[in-house]
This record gives sequence, C-alpha cells and structure tokens, in this order.
Amino acid sequence: MIALLCAPLGPLALAIPAQGAPCQPLATVADTSPLLTPDPAGEIRLALDEMTALPPRTVILAGAFYDPAGAVQPALLTSSDGGASWTTHPVRIPGAALRFLAVDRAASAWGIVSGTQEGTDSPLYLLRSRDGAETWCAISLAGLETLHGVDMFRMFDDRHGLLVMSEAPFGGDVQTYETRNGGEDWALLWRAHGPSPDAIDAPADDPDRPLPSPPHATLWRADADRLAAHALLRLQPDDDGYTIERREILGDGRWHPVSRIPAWYRGGDDALRPRP
Repeated sequence: MIALLCAPLGPLALAIPAQGAPCQPLATVADTSPLLTPDPAGEIRLALDEMTALPPRTVILAGAFYDPAGAVQPALLTSSDGGASWTTHPVRIPGAALRFLAVDRAASAWGIVSGTQEGTDSPLYLLRSRDGAETWCAISLAGLETLHGVDMFRMFDDRHGLLVMSEAPFGGDVQTYETRNGGEDWALLWRAHGPSPDAIDAPADDPDRPLPSPPHATLWRADADRLAAHALLRLQPDDDGYTIERREILGDGRWHPVSRIPAWYRGGDDALRPRP
C-alpha cells in the first residue's frame, strides 16, 4: 500500500465559528450627533452605486452621503411601488458607505456597511431586512478578521451565504466565511495566501475599459406558480441627481422616466434634507 501525503499550499480552516451577533435596530447603533455640514453653506452629495429588487415591486438603492472631507454616512433608499416613490432609511454610522446588496428573491435583503477612512474598505455591519425592505437591523461584523475589505458577498436563501474578504489591492490573504443563519454567525471556511484568482491577470490600469452599466434591477410579477420578469429599472445620474427609468420587457423598447432622486443635501439636527 502506498500512502500519499499532500502538503497544503496555505492554512486551511474549516468551520471555525466567529462570535455571533444579534441583529439590532438601526437606532441602537446610530451616531446621534447632529448631521451638520462643515459650514452653513456646505452641502452633502448623495452617491448611489447599487440597485436591486425584491419581487414583486420593491427596489433598494445603496451608496453614501459625502461632504468635501469624505463619507458622512451610508445611504439606503427603498421603493415599494416599482421606483415611483422613495423612502430614505437613516443609517447614522459615520464615515461609512453601504455596498454589496443581496436579496433572496422572497422577502429578505442584506447590505454591508463598510468604513471608508484612509483608503480602507473595512466592513463594519451587515444590514438585514426580513419584511421586504420595510424595516432594517444591523449585525456587527467586529468579530471577523476582515482584512482590507469585501471581495464578494452572496446570500443564497434566507439563511445561507458567503462572504469573501481580501487584502486587495495590497496582495496578501483571501478569506471566505459562511453563514447558516442569515448573517448572525459566520464560520471561516478557507484562508489562502496571495491575490484572488480573478485578480492575478487583471491589468492595474486599463484606459480602454468600457464604462460600467448604470445600476439596474428587474421587476417581477406572479405568473401562475412562478415569478416572471416584466420590467427593468435603471439609475441614470446627472449633475443634479438621479433619474429612475423603466423599460417594459414586452413594451416599446424605450426607457421612460418614473421618478427623480436629488443629489444635494443639507445637514440638520436630526436628518439630511434635500437642497431647496
């Protein structure tokens, strides 16, 4: 009998649980200091980077509010009528942005709040909703070894998901975590050294790279015992804000504006308000 010995390329960690964290109402993790701009004439800009949707007509937007010094707080906007009107959910976590939206195509949604200070993208909280994006809570990610930032976040259903951290763009480790309870607990599945496989052949700078498509989402409707896509939404930016445009899949093939979101805000004692 011949025994085969395999030497691992890097440390492997299987099912090492991270400390669980309850999902707390956003108000309990909020910074309650006044939301004031640096000077009375100062303004805060809304930057929206991601869009996703929950069946049948719920739409979620994510990004951050910025002043000249950097990120003021994350931006979370939701619509329950297919993008015709919007609700802003206060996420009073200073110096952070909301990214990596995920949904389970039922009633749950998630997003990661990451710090944006000094060039890092360190994840701070996982936001979660289980009622179709009407209410949100926050799960602390302080117990995870978060390295530089998040490479990938996926939720496959209401309970199971993966979170990949890396030290990009500095090289170093890549770590993958798994959750089986909607993000409240995470287990370290794998740790590898060096850049992620997708980054090995990526050019450092490609001036000919095409501009990314604007954030977009699909609207759904019930069709017998399944869901059918019936319209697309996209987010079109301009100097004064964002236009939400809609195109019916079986319609005239054109994009039609359905709503506007302003880009410029003023700080107040308890909320950010659109510039008059």
